[in-house]
Amino acid sequence: MFPASKTTKLHKGYLLIADISGYTVYLNKSELDHAQQTLTALLELLVENIKPPLHISRLQGDAVCS
Repeated sequence: MFPASKTTKLHKGYLLIADISGYTVYLNKSELDHAQQTLTALLELLVENIKPPLHISRLQGDAVCS
């Protein structure tokens, strides 16, 4: 661990990275429209259910970073 300098503020908190494991394999074995609908539904559930103290930082591919 690095020592904090006088100008560095330390913050404690949570980090959540919800990644849909195996999505690429699933996508390759499924119909594209069906796979996209499934991914959209899963990501919407994640986004709708992330509550404080967490907040969404970004969506990246098949992952939600909070």
